[in-house]
Parts: sequence; C-alpha cells; structure tokens
Amino acid sequence: MDIKEWVEKQRSLINLERETEMEEVKLLNSNFPPSELARKGVAILGLYVAGIRMGLGGKYLVELTAGPGVENIKPHKLKVGDIVSISEVTKKDKVSTVSNDDSGFKISGLIYQIREGKIVLSFKDAVPDELQEKISIFKISNQVTYERIFDTLNKILLKNEDSLTRCLFNFRKPNFCKKNIESLKFFNHRLNPSQKIAIEFALNAEDVALIHGPPGTGKTQCCLEIIQQLCKRGERVLVCGPSNISVDNLECRVKTCDEGKIANDVRNDVEKALKGVSKCKNRKDRRLLYDEIKIFRKELKERERKVVDNLLKGSQVILSTLSGASNKKLLELVKDVGPFDTVLIDEASQALEVECWIPILNSKKLILAGDHLQLPPTIKSRKNEVNNSNYNIEESLEFTLFDRLLKIHGTGIKRMLDTQYRSNEKIMKFSSKTLYDDKLKADISVKNRILTDSQTVTPNDDTTIPLLYIDTMGEMRESEENTSTNNFSIAGSKLNTGEAELVVKHIKSLVDAGVALGDIAVISPYSAQVNLLTLTLRPLYNDSKELEIGTVDGFQGREKSCIILSLVRSNENGEVGFLSDERRLNVAITRAKAHLCIIGDSETLTRSGGYLKRFVEFLEEEGEVRYC
Repeated sequence: MDIKEWVEKQRSLINLERETEMEEVKLLNSNFPPSELARKGVAILGLYVAGIRMGLGGKYLVELTAGPGVENIKPHKLKVGDIVSISEVTKKDKVSTVSNDDSGFKISGLIYQIREGKIVLSFKDAVPDELQEKISIFKISNQVTYERIFDTLNKILLKNEDSLTRCLFNFRKPNFCKKNIESLKFFNHRLNPSQKIAIEFALNAEDVALIHGPPGTGKTQCCLEIIQQLCKRGERVLVCGPSNISVDNLECRVKTCDEGKIANDVRNDVEKALKGVSKCKNRKDRRLLYDEIKIFRKELKERERKVVDNLLKGSQVILSTLSGASNKKLLELVKDVGPFDTVLIDEASQALEVECWIPILNSKKLILAGDHLQLPPTIKSRKNEVNNSNYNIEESLEFTLFDRLLKIHGTGIKRMLDTQYRSNEKIMKFSSKTLYDDKLKADISVKNRILTDSQTVTPNDDTTIPLLYIDTMGEMRESEENTSTNNFSIAGSKLNTGEAELVVKHIKSLVDAGVALGDIAVISPYSAQVNLLTLTLRPLYNDSKELEIGTVDGFQGREKSCIILSLVRSNENGEVGFLSDERRLNVAITRAKAHLCIIGDSETLTRSGGYLKRFVEFLEEEGEVRYC
C-alpha cells in the first residue's frame, strides 16, 4: 500500500468513526434521561463549583466536586480531553438541557483534569453563568480532535519524500549503528539485562525502534533511561502519550521561573476577581466583574506567552499528548529551531496510528514503547463489525503503528523486556506461555509473592494462594441490562447477579483476614456488571473510595495486590462475546500482584474453544479450583 492509498483508507475509517460517535452521542442524549446517562458513565449529575482560577493562555479553569460532605465523584467513563455539555440543575433537582437541536450544545467545556474527588473544566471565554449553580455534565463528540487528524493526513501526503516517512511506509529499511553496550554508562544502575539491551537498541536506531514491554516489565524505567541518554547526547526530545500526560508541569514552571514571577502580580489580581465572581449571585454584577477580568487577562496572556516561548526554546525535553503535539507553540518552535531529534511515544499500542503521526511529522527519529498484545485503542465503529466473520483487523483503526511496523519490518525492529516485577509466577504464567513465547520470567522479588507476605494479613484458605478459580458451571446464568426508554432501545451490556454475590463473599473473606480495601480491585469486561457490583459493594463498605471497581479496559496499565475478575458470560449456547479477544483477557489476568481470583462458567468458556478453553485448562492445572 503506497502512502496516498493509506491516507485515503485512514480518512475513510476516521470519517466512519466520527459519524459513529456523533450518532451515538445524539441517540443517547435524545433518548435517555440524565439518570440513565449517568449510569452508563457518559454523564455526571449534581456537581458543585468548588473554585475558579486562571490557567495558562488565559483559560478559565473551573473545579467541580461531588458536593458538600461527599468525598468522591461517582464512577464514569469521561476522560481528560473530552468535550462536555453543561446543564443547570434546578432546585427540584431537574436537569435543564442546553442543547440546540442538531447543531450542538450552546454551552460546553473541555475536561482539563480528573483527580480524586474532582473534575476541572477549561473554558476559553468567560465562565458561563450556569456554572454558578449546581450543574451536570454530559459527554458530547469532540470535533476538534477529528479536525487535527484530517489536517495531519494532509500533511503526511506533503511529507512523502521525507526519510523517516519513507522508512515507516517500507520504502526503505531502518538503519542501526553498532555500538557496544559496555560503553554506555547507565543512569539507573538497577536495570536488568533485557532492559539494557532494549535501551541500547533504541539509542543505536537511526530511524525507528520498538520497545516491547509486557505487563510489569519496567517499560517506564526504560523510557526514562532513554530520555536521559538522549539528553546526554545533546538531543531535543519530544515525549508523547495517548492522553495521560499532565500539563501541570508547564504551568508550574511558568509560575515559578524568574520571568514567570513577573506575571504573578497580574495573576493575583485575576484570581482575586475570580473569587468575587464565585461569591456573586447576581448575573449582572458577575458580568461587570468579568469585564474587569478581561483587562487583566489580556496582559497576563501576553506576559505568559513570552515566558512559554522562552521555556520551550530552552527545554531539551518537552512532554505532550499526541493531539497536543499540534499545538501552535510547538509548531512555531519547530519552524524556528527545526524538528525534534527524537520523538518517544509511550503506550503506542493504545493510540490510533494517525494520532502518532502528529508528533512524528516534526521529528527525525521515532521510538515506540508499548505492548501490542494488550488492548488497542477503543474504536466505536468496531461495534458494527463484532459479528462479521470477514472482519480484518489489519484494515481497521485497531491496527496501530506498532502493529504495522512489526508486520512490514519484522521482529528485528523491536526488543522485548523479559523480566516482570509485578505478579506471582503462577499469575503471569499463562500470558507468558500463550502470548510471549514463554520468554517472560518473574523476578525473584515477586516470584512467590502472596497476600500473607504482609504482616497485617492472617492466613486463611484465600490469602495463602496466588491463583483461585471459582467455577460456576452453568449454575449462574447471565442476563442483560434494561436499556429501553421512550420506545427506544440499544443492545444492553451483560451482567451476572450470582457472580456478584460470589464477589461479595470473597471480598469479605479477604477483609476479615486483614487485607486492606485499598489493596483490592474488582474488575469485569462488562460495564453492566461493574454497575451492579458498585451498587452492591459500596453500601457494604460505607461508600469507601479505597475499594476500586471498574472495567477491564479501564484498568489497563494499573495493578493491585488482589484482583477479583468476574467474567459474567454463562449461557447454553457458549456465547462469549468479546471475552474471546485474548488481548482483553491478557490485560485482565495481569493486573494482580499477589492474588488473582477468577469467577466464571467453565462450560460456557470451554465450549467456545481456542484461547478460552486453554485458559480454563490452565486454571485447573495451576490454580485452586472451587465449584458452586
């Protein structure tokens, strides 16, 4: 496939994804009440404004909390970078919509930060009056991201003669120089041999290199070492990730550097006026305060602009999200001082390929770090293909740049980290054997890890074993959540009340033995089961925020001492849905450090054959099996 053909294919797929997202948002918001949208995780109701401050670039930042006396915001699927519409909640707790037919929402903001117990929204212009009262937020489609993607596709066509671009499309082979690892002086003296080899490989690459980091193998430490070594060489490095890189660092540096301190007097005037806005209940008076803020804001933006320009020009390493790499300031920097020597993209196997191209277009060399055997980016239009036997992942947005480079250049373009520091050997063994060519090994520090290693945990039938399988054997059938309303329905997520009861009993056993709630996480592939578990467990533990409950997809990249996995599926036809995706199962069973409890129906799982059947056989051989 030549570059032009690839670009047109991507354009078509991205268009389909955009249309699917817009249609989904429209259907949900027009057919379901706010309470149902909140249950589905695409809305958060009854938030309170805790404060307003001025962010970089003159953006208004509004901090929202769950309200007086409530520590945590209810579980949701919103993430940093999402666009949300704003709705007032009246005194009768009814949501007043602010939508404008099909043309979109009149009032919207961008999720700037999500932290424990709060969400921060960003607004370019004055804070809407609606935010002075109790409000709710609803996810809407983010067209800005799609515009950036289409702009990037156009730029790729213009860079078709670029050396790195030609290498990434297999018009020439990647080059590697030969340097002895012994000549490298590592900053981190605790790196293992596979990490050192991967770092040397990445540094010796002249065009592109892949760091393959299975769960718990210290991929982050490798990336940090690579960045330090590149800086030692005098290179300028752009470090990107899909969505989890914070902007706090830049904001902090702007406020604390010598030039930034000059702007702080103006910032203090703005903050003082904003506090007045928060206290003011009269909308007319608030307008007058905002007029005053506009004067200070203009001066603050101008002073900060100069500070940011100087900081960027003087920095060897710049952190950005993939989409943020199209920022005007970064593009101006590239124009002034030239492209970055290296772009390092972390979690590259979770990002759309076209998003990776945003920073690649302004760099000479590429390093990708990730694991293509864990979950790829979430694709909404993928739902239309679930039952399509002709579905070809290589022709979809799920096929990432990491995947494609492995296909065209082979395994010689990557180095895999082979020592994991997270899980007991029995917990990691199945993934190693089936996905990683049996090359993964557990470090001696975690090889025999169990819950009773902690002095606060007493031995019982659960705390002394690393791997437990509770087999329901057709005794606890799945059901489907009710998603019909206003004569409208969509396919519901699956749930299993019997498995939820088993989860409750198992958690009680662990807690009674001294396992802290904060060391336990309950996960499931199905959002309906997560909702059921949340409603069931929260009241039992006084709504404690320590006990985590979430989807498998949402727990990727995370870990806990104890993981309880509810697989849900139990039916006479042996239907397993997306449980058959071995990457999702790989994520699910590699989160636990000392204890993994799996609850599922062996009859349903084995009837599907293949990967799931081998998994059940492994559990029966290596784990302790209990039957209902």
